[in-house]
Amino acid sequence: GRDGRLLTRSRFRDGAVGRLEIDSPAVTAGRQGADSPVAGYLSYHGVEVLGIGLPLPDFDWTLVAEISAAEVRAPLGRIIPQVLLGWCVMVGAGIGVLWLIWTPILSRIKILADLALRVGEGDYSPAPADWDDEFGVLARSFTEMSKSLSSARSQLETERDLLRSVLAYADDGIISTDEFLRIVTWNATAERLFGYCRHEAVGMPIEHLFMAPNAEIRQL
Repeated sequence: GRDGRLLTRSRFRDGAVGRLEIDSPAVTAGRQGADSPVAGYLSYHGVEVLGIGLPLPDFDWTLVAEISAAEVRAPLGRIIPQVLLGWCVMVGAGIGVLWLIWTPILSRIKILADLALRVGEGDYSPAPADWDDEFGVLARSFTEMSKSLSSARSQLETERDLLRSVLAYADDGIISTDEFLRIVTWNATAERLFGYCRHEAVGMPIEHLFMAPNAEIRQL
């Protein structure tokens, strides 16, 4: 009615006589122009309901439709576990896809890292040549670098051996110093001329050689 009260007969209250006037939030909301359901109130038989009121101006009445809140929540109770299960399946599938993608990538990174460590140890083994992706480009570049390093190392070793031969068999004393004028090279002839063996001379300031009391050595 106009006062927002619901006039009904009681089917749920024992001993009730005639009709009951019951407050109805749905009626009140409907008369105020609300077009959305009113939740969380108790119906006239004490059950929580979701209701909506539709005014009937010609009759000065309000039509009320109510549904039990338990009935509204029941589908959610079934849907939420399904949604959670679906979400878990999607997450698991995503992790599986990432694993399938990243496993070969991580494997190739590990191979290249091991090759780099072996280069530091003097092993210039080539990288795999059967990769046909970006890692294949990187592997081929790595192999070319390893070849260049191996060639440069071989050349340095050859030059070192040649220098050792020159120092060992030269008739002249050969001495070299670093930027601090400390002896770093000292051959056998220098040992005979100055009387210092190699392990004594290396690291010695070169001016010590010209402080010797022997006049013949000072002239040298």
